[in-house]
Amino acid sequence: MIRIVIIDDEDSAVHTIEKIILLSDEDVEVLGVAKSVKEAKMLINSTSPDLVLLDIELQDGTGFDLLEELENIRFKVIFITASDEYALKAFRYSALDYIVKPIDPDDLIKSLSRIDKNDSIVNIELQMKVLIENFNKINDNAKTTCPLILKTCDAIHVVNINEIVRCESYRNYTTFYIDSGEKILVSNTLKEYEKLLPEKCFLRVHNSHLINISKIRKYEKHNSGYLIMTDNSRVPVSQRKRDILFNCLDKMMKL
Repeated sequence: MIRIVIIDDEDSAVHTIEKIILLSDEDVEVLGVAKSVKEAKMLINSTSPDLVLLDIELQDGTGFDLLEELENIRFKVIFITASDEYALKAFRYSALDYIVKPIDPDDLIKSLSRIDKNDSIVNIELQMKVLIENFNKINDNAKTTCPLILKTCDAIHVVNINEIVRCESYRNYTTFYIDSGEKILVSNTLKEYEKLLPEKCFLRVHNSHLINISKIRKYEKHNSGYLIMTDNSRVPVSQRKRDILFNCLDKMMKL
């Protein structure tokens, strides 16, 4: 059974959430509802939930304020938010689950089905720490220094975006190549990361390759065109991406 606390200051949203939970097939129990940071902190400390459904905007602060006030975060979180661009990017960079208001029942049910009660507490605390850091940086337009959470089958990796040399896809998997020489394989598509990583820094030069523009060492014209990256890897450039690449290189030269 998943023991849930709902933190939201909108009665209509709480009613919707409770109704969806009752109609779902998941084995869950709602322990209580809070509308403010103060109430939420007391409720969480007294009930020790497995999962918190956390609205971002509360009566006396934000969901981020609550997370910073808690000494230990020993529960999963599904964030509930309006379509706030900065918050959504912070969640994606931190690999955390969220649903957008107005709440779609299918979205909430899918999020509940993904909850793993056996996930490490250390992993949860790490993701929350990265989330708060990312939210502040994205708000300040410092995306190139944001940490990115990469989940593998046996670990959670925290990687700074400016340390990524390139990403390479294979079917529904993506391998990240890092400055240090580390390779990290994740079960997400390259398209997802193409949308997530900052467009001014990363370019899809081939169907299977997304590169950090600042990590280009040189471009070789023969054999249809290849990029040599700072880790000495060779990345093919598709013909339809060549002009876009050259435009990016021209802009770099003018900086």
